[in-house]
Amino acid sequence: MSMPATHELTVKVEAASLAALVDAGAGLYAFLGFQTSNRTAVPLVFVAQPQLAASMPVAWAEDYRGFVSQTLLPDGVGAPGKRTIEIASTSAARLGDALTLSGTLGLDAASGGTPGALTFRSGQPATVTCGLSYGGGDFTPACAATLNPGIDVVLAPLQVAFVMLSSSQFQAGAWVSASAGNGLRVDMTAADARIVTFDMKAPGGWVESGQAWAQPVPAGTPLSNVLRQAPRPNVARMMRR
Repeated sequence: MSMPATHELTVKVEAASLAALVDAGAGLYAFLGFQTSNRTAVPLVFVAQPQLAASMPVAWAEDYRGFVSQTLLPDGVGAPGKRTIEIASTSAARLGDALTLSGTLGLDAASGGTPGALTFRSGQPATVTCGLSYGGGDFTPACAATLNPGIDVVLAPLQVAFVMLSSSQFQAGAWVSASAGNGLRVDMTAADARIVTFDMKAPGGWVESGQAWAQPVPAGTPLSNVLRQAPRPNVARMMRR
């Protein structure tokens, strides 16, 4: 069996910037992109590294699991409710699988889903949260959506990462509605590895901001706008970009 493809984004921090960020109590937070037409879907913190270093790797593998959770997503920015997804169960899956929710909150995987994506289905009466997690060590949730009875949720991975340095504190698996610092969206489609550098004196804080594959993201930008991509109209198959 072939090994899944892996990707690594290395975040470097210039020396004076690192000292200033450490003094501010900042950490590194990373998110991964996804494709869906479901507007309840949100990105989750994939990597939370509260202790900064001069060089920090963010790695993931194209090895997927679907998950389900009883933690419901807050309905809108500032809404009450938990913001960290607590996983109830997971299922190994291949892109193109359909994962059906059982009465015991399990997921049964079978072929017959949307090509290039995971399709979540439920005939159970309760509303739950479903989502996509990536391998590369522990399976970590990357995005989540509301799963209602009779309404399929289709989620496809994108090889896109977003990183931000922030003094706000977040846990892995947390829903964060907007960027809490000047961040960078990095397209990894054409490269399995990239290196980016934060320098507080650079435009937008990132040295690579002028590259075609690196898009600076100002603080306060809704992360769903940065990481959630809708498929083209009239195309059932999920495309990678």
